[in-house]
Amino acid sequence: MDQRICIKFCVKNKIKCADAFRMLTVAYGEATLDRSNVYRWYKMLAAPPYSPDLAPCDFFLFPKLKRPMKGRRYATIEEIKTASKEELNKITKNDFLKCFEDWKKRWHKCIISDGDYFEGDKIHIHE
Repeated sequence: MDQRICIKFCVKNKIKCADAFRMLTVAYGEATLDRSNVYRWYKMLAAPPYSPDLAPCDFFLFPKLKRPMKGRRYATIEEIKTASKEELNKITKNDFLKCFEDWKKRWHKCIISDGDYFEGDKIHIHE
């Protein structure tokens, strides 16, 4: 069983992070995530049900800008702005329509998972 699921179980059942780490150590022995990773996951899973990944800029717009600009050097801020505008202008209406359809699916996943972290979970939306 994925240790993240165990941590999620502990968060849901209000088991303290230190106790969750001890339980993982008993269950997984030397294969246990290190303490800092357990605490990081615990903190992330205990956060209020806000997922920055629900923002279209995170999963659609920034990658569309970042990929074509990656590895290029810019001498000035103006060059960066110009290159960014050029990439933005390349995004089609259909790209945006698909973005919003995908965004709606992410909303549904968030609702189905009750606001919990859902990346990697196999949640299927029936339309």
